[in-house]
Amino acid sequence: MSNLDLIKKSQTIMKDHWLIALLVLIVYSIITSFPNRIDDSLNIINLFIGGAFTLGFSIYFLNVVRGTNPKFENLFDGFKKYVPSLVAFVVMIIVVTLGFILLIVPGIMLACGLSQTFFILADDETEMSGIDALKKSWEMMDGWKVKYFLLNLIHMGMIIVGILMLVIGIFYMIPIISTSQALFYEKLKAGELTPA
Repeated sequence: MSNLDLIKKSQTIMKDHWLIALLVLIVYSIITSFPNRIDDSLNIINLFIGGAFTLGFSIYFLNVVRGTNPKFENLFDGFKKYVPSLVAFVVMIIVVTLGFILLIVPGIMLACGLSQTFFILADDETEMSGIDALKKSWEMMDGWKVKYFLLNLIHMGMIIVGILMLVIGIFYMIPIISTSQALFYEKLKAGELTPA
């Protein structure tokens, strides 16, 4: 499946889920950015809740892609695996930040290589640790980082188009983008992606 196929499929999938998906996206954005808006010193709050909410966000969009009863409450399901999500979130921030400090390209490659971590945790039924999820993501993405990077370039183009559509288009584009990321994981796991 090509990146454009992922986008088209995601657009089709999203037709039945717009309202709840938008609600999940808006609440997720508010919760994970609200402490920063009050005071930069409250960034520590994001550090402690960001992993759980990112996991819940991943759970919701995997359920959308799989058609397995996606619901708003999925956003809070990440707290059931709080410690692994916290560890994965913190380590990912440290590793990717160091990659960007060293040079931009290593940071991008690290971000792409670790991009499947929260989908892996969402799928896991064996109490996998955050570190193991990061390692598994890196292994899964071997040979697929460039394709994922190109998918994200398409996402950036979609966001620009959404802004040009008097910003309202963003509300159309972002759910498709989030769905396509979950679909990328699903197709990667099934071995159904075509090379970049």
